[in-house]
Amino acid sequence: MKKELIKGSIVNFDNEKFCEEKGIDNLNCGHIVYAKQFGIMRFVTWFNGRIIHSSQTWKSSEKNMNKLFDKWNCEITIIEEPSN
Repeated sequence: MKKELIKGSIVNFDNEKFCEEKGIDNLNCGHIVYAKQFGIMRFVTWFNGRIIHSSQTWKSSEKNMNKLFDKWNCEITIIEEPSN
């Protein structure tokens, strides 16, 4: 996934499948991008409309993403390829 993000892809995720399976109405969603922030290229995680994590290293972002996915029952829904 790291390579796709560096190339400009956007990784979208949500917990829609979990909500449908459990019959609950608590949809959460977000995306991860590799973008310039404060003049530096960083991995940035958006969740429910807010930046919740940003890091220059993939290892830190991946660790945060895994915790987020576990806590909120999220899964990757689509990886959008960059438009050239």
